[in-house]
Amino acid sequence: MPMQHHRRILPSLAIAPLVLGFASPTWAQFGDENLRQLLPHGFKVGFETTRGVMTMTEAVPDGETVKDWSEMVTTQVFLGRKGLDPVQFLSGIGHQWLAACPGSVAPAIHTGHANGYVVSMFFLECPINPTTGKPEATLFRAIEGADSFYAIQYAFRSIPTQDQIKAAAHYLGTVNVCDTRTKDHPCMELKDFSQKQ
Repeated sequence: MPMQHHRRILPSLAIAPLVLGFASPTWAQFGDENLRQLLPHGFKVGFETTRGVMTMTEAVPDGETVKDWSEMVTTQVFLGRKGLDPVQFLSGIGHQWLAACPGSVAPAIHTGHANGYVVSMFFLECPINPTTGKPEATLFRAIEGADSFYAIQYAFRSIPTQDQIKAAAHYLGTVNVCDTRTKDHPCMELKDFSQKQ
């Protein structure tokens, strides 16, 4: 149950865009707070939208679409949303997921710090999505920025193997936030991430 434009599970937090850099590993000059993200190897942006103060981008493997996909990376930036607790945010998603998918299990939410920001992650698995008739699983990473809030999701339209889960978690771990205004959140050079086996 990914955050697709044709079917949403995220709570409507009504928030907004920040420029995402999905292009090359070396970015132009930054300013203020930035989401640092490269797409996994072989992925392309399939859909982008801005709604109020929320920007969302969905990326899928080459040859797939946001309506017919096997894996999807969804990124949301809630511009100006300060003080939103990542655990509370993911708990809300978890409750919606459990209600939408019979047989799901309430996940443990893991919280730590990355580049000086509070970050929470969890994994959800749906044996059969009632809407598609297919299994789905997803990993979430939520980052509480100083200026905005960031949610990144790596979804599978299948039950992933442990290797796939590990690779997706590693990818999400490469997505971070930085801030040019403080040394507490340095903007280091992005390193390309490849999911090639």
